[in-house]
Amino acid sequence: DGSFADAGYSLPGPLYQVTAQNVVRTGTLQDINGDGILDFSKALRNEDSGQSDFTVYLGSAQGFTAQPGYQLPGQLFWQINGQTLDSGILQDLNGDGLPDYSRATVLAATGEQILEIYKNTGSGFVSTGTSLPGPVYTISGTTELETGLVRDINGDGIADYSPATVNADNGQSDLKVYLGQTPDFTYSYAFDLPGQMLWQVNGQILDSGVLVDVNGDGIADYSRATRLESTGEQLLDLYLGTGNGFVDAGYDLPGPTYSILNNTSYTQGLLTNWNQDGTTRYSRATEWVGSGTSDLTVYLGSGTGFVAAGYDLPKAMFRVLDTGTYANAVYQDINGDGLTDFVDSVCVMQAGGVLTNCSLGVSLAAGPFSDLLSTITNGFDGSTEISYAPLTSDIYTAASGVQYPMREASGAYIAVSDYTNSDGRGNSYGYGMSYAGALSDVLGYGWIGFASVTKVQQADGRKSVANYDQTYPYYGLVTSSETRNANGDLLIGTTFQYVDVSPQNLQNLKIHQPLRSNETITHYTSNNPVYSLEKAYDYDGYGNITITSDLGDPKTTDDDFYKCVRYLNDTGTGRYGYPLQDKVTRT
Repeated sequence: DGSFADAGYSLPGPLYQVTAQNVVRTGTLQDINGDGILDFSKALRNEDSGQSDFTVYLGSAQGFTAQPGYQLPGQLFWQINGQTLDSGILQDLNGDGLPDYSRATVLAATGEQILEIYKNTGSGFVSTGTSLPGPVYTISGTTELETGLVRDINGDGIADYSPATVNADNGQSDLKVYLGQTPDFTYSYAFDLPGQMLWQVNGQILDSGVLVDVNGDGIADYSRATRLESTGEQLLDLYLGTGNGFVDAGYDLPGPTYSILNNTSYTQGLLTNWNQDGTTRYSRATEWVGSGTSDLTVYLGSGTGFVAAGYDLPKAMFRVLDTGTYANAVYQDINGDGLTDFVDSVCVMQAGGVLTNCSLGVSLAAGPFSDLLSTITNGFDGSTEISYAPLTSDIYTAASGVQYPMREASGAYIAVSDYTNSDGRGNSYGYGMSYAGALSDVLGYGWIGFASVTKVQQADGRKSVANYDQTYPYYGLVTSSETRNANGDLLIGTTFQYVDVSPQNLQNLKIHQPLRSNETITHYTSNNPVYSLEKAYDYDGYGNITITSDLGDPKTTDDDFYKCVRYLNDTGTGRYGYPLQDKVTRT
């Protein structure tokens, strides 16, 4: 609802430091261990003092905790002669949902390329023996130039590489996209970007382009997103990514994210997904200190354009002074609840590296989750009240051993945490919900679902658990269920089996029709099975049940009976499944 509350904790260190010359990055805030909650690392190598700090601080809903055994393999930030340079990346390079590491740096003085890739295990890093196809940073003396980018461009969940550069000094460009492969961390050329992300002018590299999924299809879209202050020209054309190239979107961004003035590129805009709905929000998010003006308007994105949201950001992310534009805050989901939080993240660096005037406060977004059903009322004054929680809370247990293209789907997903049914006569019945093993497929199938869902009756503690299939093509089908009392004693257990009745020629085309072939219900007393009831089903080639076998207790055969049905399946008229005859028999 646009309001924030103090979190009661702070960042372990700043993301930005103010020096006499500039504002520099000196920390990273991102999900490093893959649990859906942002973590922190200083990620700094200080050549001036000979010290390094690569420790990972794991985030939780209560704050950050240092993990001395969890270290980055190298720096993201490199301090040399009082200057802090970018020199390293943390990106998911193999699609397992964990950010991997590379220095991604070439040293211009010697030509040395430090491109080796280290795989993130969730608790540390191991060398892969492979390298990026090119650098992201070129360092010459105490100057750092960005000369490439690593990010998922084609939407397969694996980070790709592109030089993404237009060199205005020599008239050359390299916009090739090299797609990342898994599990071997290799790359192959596929297509070109429609324009630059990096613009070399008079020996300087200027940021001048964005790759963000604007229309919510899971594939990065492109725009120059640039304003040329010398002429007032705005380059806001948008190109939608297709997975194997780009097409003109037919509409523009509402404003720039980069402002270029006097051979310098300043960030003056934010294009990102704020509320986990898959589409993009835009805001200029900028305050011009000299004039006392600001532009904090939020624009809601869709597949066809942007509209003003009717509300503003609470504070600017970028402040324009006479000496340039400076970032002083971040808007990100800090605690993994699906709501975008606000973090002050700036210090002033005095002589000798002492940090003063630090503003590191965390303000958590307040208010309800948007666009979620909260109350259902029927015509008899009965109602259902529903509450929600993110999967980063205690309602969820994460999956383990997940392999690409599957991905553990925890994080800022929102699920029902409990609900209460009221019958309109003063009686109410409450239920608590919990979940385990959520998966998503990054290669097109998307959300696969939970491995299990548990419902607990709050009045007596009775628990019902449903387990689901997570293998293709049986996604989302119940494989078994059980009911237990408050003491954990098993009362009822049910198992289900399925068959793909689609003809083989259609299965070869990935057209499937999975249907239930068998079900068994077993009743228990004191955790011991008392009796079972079994049913089996046979189908014709069109998915009609031809035989229902009611087998009763599998231990006996004298109570079996069968229902047989014959159908009209007319391929000429397209009429299928018309019952013509049925028969009930003991044999």
